[in-house]
Amino acid sequence: MKIPTDSLGSADPRPIPRLSQSRHGDMACETLYVHKHVQSARLAESEAAARGIEIHQILATYTNHLVSARRSTDVEVFDGLMRGAGAEAREVLEKFRDNHAFDPEKILATELHIALDEDFLPIEHLSCDGGMPEYEGTLDLMCLNPSWNA
Repeated sequence: MKIPTDSLGSADPRPIPRLSQSRHGDMACETLYVHKHVQSARLAESEAAARGIEIHQILATYTNHLVSARRSTDVEVFDGLMRGAGAEAREVLEKFRDNHAFDPEKILATELHIALDEDFLPIEHLSCDGGMPEYEGTLDLMCLNPSWNA
């Protein structure tokens, strides 16, 4: 893939944002870069990573169900989600099944992508401000702290 050297155009006031180390490495393979950064596909790099992605998807789906159903647990739904999982993922999920309950009123989001600047302030529109985050990641589960309501 050829990238124009002046991809934004000479008259564009926004600088081309710097690359993170992982994005730079991903650019070595056009297909990987497109799948991961353009199409936002989740790619597993090993069997353990694939198992982790599978577990995270099931837990996010389950947690989102609990919020919409306003329930702290729902074993039948959890078992249904777990049925399609691989053997090793099921082993991990079975331990989770009976040991976790959630207050649906306290759950803010699952698999929430965040980007923060050097002062830990959120960057909401990466393409608009031209800056790259200093800190970036995906939170598995974000809950409201009960003490914030006091």
